[in-house]
Amino acid sequence: MAIRTIIVIVLFAVAAVLFLVVIGVVLRQRRTAHRRVRVGDIRVGAAEQSHTVGRHEALADRDDVRKEFERADTIDPDSQTQNAPGQDTATRETPPGTPGDTRGPRPTRRAG
Repeated sequence: MAIRTIIVIVLFAVAAVLFLVVIGVVLRQRRTAHRRVRVGDIRVGAAEQSHTVGRHEALADRDDVRKEFERADTIDPDSQTQNAPGQDTATRETPPGTPGDTRGPRPTRRAG
């Protein structure tokens, strides 16, 4: 084999290796760019989901708190929200001396 043929073969081999390296670099860059876009979409979705979950959790907590207040009102004998049979909440008065009473303290009677 002539030296010229060996040089041509080596040059083609080097060119082929460089071509494969360039293709590998380009494919890696595309894959990295695609992953960045995908990760961005995932993060945006997670942020939206986090907001939604937080809102649902807050609503559930408020509902739980409301239920606890209602439960306390059913037990409390002085509660303003309890309805006696046939009594409307708009017309019911707060007993004097209870926390909801705006008329002041209950007068005390003196014996004698």
